[in-house]
Amino acid sequence: MLPVHRAPTMFPSLFDFSPALSALRTLNEVPRAADHSAVQEDDESYTVRFQVPGMSRDDITLKLSDSTLTMEGTREVAVPEGFKAIRRERSSLTISKTIRFSRPIDPDRVEARLVDGVLTISLPKAESARARHITIR
Repeated sequence: MLPVHRAPTMFPSLFDFSPALSALRTLNEVPRAADHSAVQEDDESYTVRFQVPGMSRDDITLKLSDSTLTMEGTREVAVPEGFKAIRRERSSLTISKTIRFSRPIDPDRVEARLVDGVLTISLPKAESARARHITIR
């Protein structure tokens, strides 16, 4: 069997650098906690859950306009004066997420709770948007 030789090229293959590229990609990733959300629907309401690690109620803003929910949050991590950060596993974070619902929401009955870094929002559907059972005669 004859050995196979590659023709010399000016630039090496991208595959020659894959471990280095994956390490760089990991270092440059921006934390995006807003990507960790869940939306559930039943006959009466929608339930939305966002992961908001390290945020308090004061760090989060919720707005409901028509059938659109907007959640914005900011987590600031500061090094106390006189100290130098040697290792930082948690960085500052900004979250912004907008969800548009297909049915109208009753804004007077919306509830939100923040427990253990998970924001749970209950959005009851407006009375006109709820499913109704129809009796057949």
